[in-house]
Amino acid sequence: MNENEALAAATNPSAAPETEAGERGTVSHAMRFALVGVGSTVLYTLLFMLLDMRMNHHVANVTALLVCTVLNTWVNQRFTFDAAGHSGGKAAHVQSLAILAVTLAVTTGALALEHHLWPNAGTFWDTVTVTIGNAIATVVRFVVFRRIFTR
Repeated sequence: MNENEALAAATNPSAAPETEAGERGTVSHAMRFALVGVGSTVLYTLLFMLLDMRMNHHVANVTALLVCTVLNTWVNQRFTFDAAGHSGGKAAHVQSLAILAVTLAVTTGALALEHHLWPNAGTFWDTVTVTIGNAIATVVRFVVFRRIFTR
């Protein structure tokens, strides 16, 4: 970057070269995605814990994941990627459901293994188990959303 480009970038961030703007966009997206993710994780955890005390842990997991996936996709589309009305919105929800299927497979498998090894595991350990599985799927979700909404 030459002196004129550096001055323009310092006084007007949108004038920065495309590679730097792209890097700033990625960092900004990642920070907002993380904020939404923390909120979604807290909501998922609380919802799962409440439901797990009242019903089968697999049903609680499916319900909490479904509610939080729909909300997470909607909030990420609008807040993280500022893509309200973006033509990829429907694709994002479809791909989110695909990610939900992967997340559900991981968390259901983990719960089954947990209850096989510890048949009397309670809500606390169920919650730890599904939260770890959900965290793994979060990384995949960011990559997919970034690809959809930044086209």
